[in-house]
Amino acid sequence: MKLLIKLLLSLLVLAVVLPFTPFMPGGKPLLKMDGLKWPPLAAPDLARPNPATDPGSANNQTFYKWRDAKGTVHYGDQPPGTPTGQVETIEVNPDTNLILGLKVPPPPPEQKPAPEGAATSLPSAYSPYSPGQIERLFEEAHKVKAQSEERNRQLEELVGGDR
Repeated sequence: MKLLIKLLLSLLVLAVVLPFTPFMPGGKPLLKMDGLKWPPLAAPDLARPNPATDPGSANNQTFYKWRDAKGTVHYGDQPPGTPTGQVETIEVNPDTNLILGLKVPPPPPEQKPAPEGAATSLPSAYSPYSPGQIERLFEEAHKVKAQSEERNRQLEELVGGDR
């Protein structure tokens, strides 16, 4: 593995160095160091307004939202021809993201736990089991636990007897 890494690093160094060496016909290298230039790096001009964040930008488009007599909401780039009550003006910059975030409903109020021993019944929509089936499942679980503990005790006796 180490040999493979050394070989790959050697090939990488050769691939970088060979274009600058005069092995080509005519004794000229393929690349020259003075021919390499970095792209200009400059900080953005903060004095200019950013059209994506400036609400008063000339790039913004105006839309109108209104309800008709039947209660239907309409949108348009022209205000309604007939006066229809309240017309809302919406200014939108086409360079911004218009997808609204998902509104998450508030969590339901916490319910107080039922006192111990009180029978709680869930609606059938929430549980596929009836209360009788749940009690039977608990009884079976206790039997499995008791059987497991008995087998562990027997195992301990066998292991303890061999020592």
